[in-house]
Amino acid sequence: MVGFDDTLLQTSLVDAFLRIWPFKADVYDDGSGVCAAFLANLDDKTDKNVVFRNVAYHLPSWSVGILSDCMNVVFNTAKVGPLASVVEMVPEELQPSAASPSKGLNGLKWDIFTENAGVWGVADSTKNGFVDQINTTKDTTDYLWCTTSITIGENEEFLKKASRPVLLIESKGHALHASVNQKLQGSASGNGSHSPFKFKNPISLKAGKNEIALLSMTVGLQNAGGLYEWVGARLTSVKIEGINNGTMDLSMTKWTYKAFCFIEFELQ
Repeated sequence: MVGFDDTLLQTSLVDAFLRIWPFKADVYDDGSGVCAAFLANLDDKTDKNVVFRNVAYHLPSWSVGILSDCMNVVFNTAKVGPLASVVEMVPEELQPSAASPSKGLNGLKWDIFTENAGVWGVADSTKNGFVDQINTTKDTTDYLWCTTSITIGENEEFLKKASRPVLLIESKGHALHASVNQKLQGSASGNGSHSPFKFKNPISLKAGKNEIALLSMTVGLQNAGGLYEWVGARLTSVKIEGINNGTMDLSMTKWTYKAFCFIEFELQ
């Protein structure tokens, strides 16, 4: 058992740093009897016992004990457990309504707006390939329109057979609505423990030019954890299967970007 001697701490408010491996003590004493101390066990594998001001304390491995009066332990960081809650994406059928006293989302007042798919006004940027959504929007909005166009020849077999090609999308998160020629083709999202997701859905294409508009959204799925700032949120792959040439990879084609939904921008 190791002991600390802090008898030299006497005058005005003192931040005393005492250290005998693997222990560390930070003591705050103003000399009038007001005192607080932080006792740390820096050993990340073994619990330890230590004597501080003639009192023995048990310190779990890699923990800090807080003594609000330099005597009684009021808290130890080893007692902090992980959060058990998990964020999930739950579909809700919401309709325009007046506020009601009922609980839950349906008890709120909801307004419904129609958004035209694709870039509105002047585009923010055009680039071959994908951009990181968080860096692009700079936390000013949760929405980023990503649009491109493809040309379909009249000799495509799927047009003759009345079949439908399949749109394949991979994203780091968090959610997405996919539209082709102003018509919604489907949606996808990650979840609270795994933000990346994949989208796979048949789409309607016509002969000639087809506009593909993807509304990429950040919805707060992951907002903490190790290396959180490097996780990012963006498209990583967009492909179309079921055409004459096999698979059309749009990942490095020219994409046009626009932050904000139009109605969101108008209501600011």
